[in-house]
Amino acid sequence: MPTTTRKRGRPATRRRSRPAARSAKAQRAKGTARSPNGQHGAEGQLQQAQSSFAAAFNHSPDPIAISRLADHRLVAVNDTWVRLNGYPREQAIGRTSAEIGVWKTESRTPMLEDLRREGYVNNRLVAFTCADGSKRESLISGALIEFNGEPCAMWLGRDVSELRSAQQALSESERRYRTLFDEALDGIVVLSPAGTILDVNAVTCSDTGYARDELIGQPFQLLLEPAPLERYAGTLAEALAGGTSRVEVKARRRDGGLIPVEIRAGRLPDGNVLAFVREISARKRAEALLANLARGVSTELGGAFFQSLVDHLCRELPADHAMIGEVVGPGHERVRTLAFCRDGAAAPNFEYRLEGSPCINGIQQRGTVFYPDKAAELFPRDEGLRKLGVEGYVGTSLQNSQGEAIGILVAMSRRPIRRRALWVSILEIFAARAAAEIERAANERRIRELNLSLERRVAERTAELEAANRELESFSYSVSHDLRAPLRAVTGFAAMLRSQHAAALPEAARHQIERIEANAARMGALIDDLLMLSRASMQALKRRPTDMEALARMAAHEATEQAGRAVEVVIHPLPAVQGDHALLRQVWANLLGNAVKYSRGRDAPRIEIGARLLENAVEYYVRDNGAGFDPRHASRLFSLFQRLHSEEEFEGTGVGLALVERIVRRHGGQVGAEGAPGEGATFRFSLPA
Repeated sequence: MPTTTRKRGRPATRRRSRPAARSAKAQRAKGTARSPNGQHGAEGQLQQAQSSFAAAFNHSPDPIAISRLADHRLVAVNDTWVRLNGYPREQAIGRTSAEIGVWKTESRTPMLEDLRREGYVNNRLVAFTCADGSKRESLISGALIEFNGEPCAMWLGRDVSELRSAQQALSESERRYRTLFDEALDGIVVLSPAGTILDVNAVTCSDTGYARDELIGQPFQLLLEPAPLERYAGTLAEALAGGTSRVEVKARRRDGGLIPVEIRAGRLPDGNVLAFVREISARKRAEALLANLARGVSTELGGAFFQSLVDHLCRELPADHAMIGEVVGPGHERVRTLAFCRDGAAAPNFEYRLEGSPCINGIQQRGTVFYPDKAAELFPRDEGLRKLGVEGYVGTSLQNSQGEAIGILVAMSRRPIRRRALWVSILEIFAARAAAEIERAANERRIRELNLSLERRVAERTAELEAANRELESFSYSVSHDLRAPLRAVTGFAAMLRSQHAAALPEAARHQIERIEANAARMGALIDDLLMLSRASMQALKRRPTDMEALARMAAHEATEQAGRAVEVVIHPLPAVQGDHALLRQVWANLLGNAVKYSRGRDAPRIEIGARLLENAVEYYVRDNGAGFDPRHASRLFSLFQRLHSEEEFEGTGVGLALVERIVRRHGGQVGAEGAPGEGATFRFSLPA
């Protein structure tokens, strides 16, 4: 073994003593004369060996430590040891591994004993604690050496922490895979790329009747009905190749029987195929049951639907009794059945208290309750269960669209119920449909009650309206006859005074007679307007296609002719509408009469008539350049007897625009106006298109 200096922590070669002074020539001669195996050659080999050891020690990728055998204290560690363990070299040298805390005594002591006895140890797995508290694992080998003239142990390590973690992860993954494989509820078959069975789980064996050894090495076709291989060849091949397809086929049992299965497959990392084979006999039976139930109730409504549903539940599950109940009572404390099937036949409906029955649990929990056996014993206060001999009970609550419990759907059996999943799922599937039908029937009931109430209110309002119309007709008759009679008398007497005694009367008296006649005429015009307003409100609308442009031209001609002066009237194209011809003619007459009247102060009076199409209506307008009005008072324009100008400025009764508004509103339209003093006005009205 190489001899080292006493410098701690790093191997080094021994310094050679300075040779005595010789001439270079003498030294060369002496060196030349010595044998290659002499002392000078041995020292060179020693130096070379020590340099090689130091290089290997310092630059090794694995951690190396040297400790004295006498006290186990470290005398040298390499850079890799420092980096992996996290302890600086100056903290490690002179201390034991136990004192540092990197290597526990209980694992180090047996290795030291083996090292002293055998002279070496190889690949012992040791756990180390690093300076930061983390753990690592290494494979440790040791050998006895002489270091600085003392017997020492040299320890070489190989860090296997990551490898061990990977191995543990692989082992855990394999354990989980095996657990899933062995405990899966579906059959699992591992296939080679060629379709040979490599492994099967216990479910596959129990479903098919084959032992595992009988299937290993056999082609997958052994488990399949021959016919579907041709029918589903492409889809099945895609599924077995690890595609996304899944296929339903018949699996062949060892005894020759066939069972429906669903196959889904995926490719494993090693290239093999993992096929899941699910036995779907129960699902097929449930699908057939659902189809029968759906066909039986799909076209029914109301009571027919409820009775059909419970009848089919009894027949298909099979159940001895089934019912649909609606929660009733001021406190929702009772259930009234809407349909009841007893022993396969429709039975009379009944009502019972929720308290003490299993139904209350379903309604309060807003879900399904299941009592597979002893239901009558569990709820002794429910006399109905005892009388019916109920053993098994399934009930699911019914909720409306607001999530409120409104009823319950129940199926019962005189025997314990073994197929829980089937009974529960069937009831829950039809619960939403049953709840919707209860809510629909309740809404229909409320609508009928509202309709009856509405009909009563309509009859009452119609009677009131007819009475009001009779009173209005009486008023119109009174206006037409009773008011006109004294008015005619006043007018007649005033005319007699003016014609027979005018010469004898002073000027003031003749002026008073003229005022009497003018006010009587105004009173007559007011009576005429009121009668027209009354008729516009009372008479039935006679809708027909109406040429609005023709009506506007006729009304404009009459208004300008009556005014006796020239007025420029511009009429743009006006769309026709459905309306009462006579009443709409009155609208145009009143609007154009007003436009001519209020523009008479202009030197060049101008009236423009036009229309525009709205989304579902036509809007017409009449625009003039006359006196206009204060827009602050626009809301008063269409009120009865409301006038924005004095009688001295413009004559009128204040009824014309109110009549326009009444007629347009009866047609389903609206009126409006805008204007400004001295700048004219625009009146608009819209009618449904």
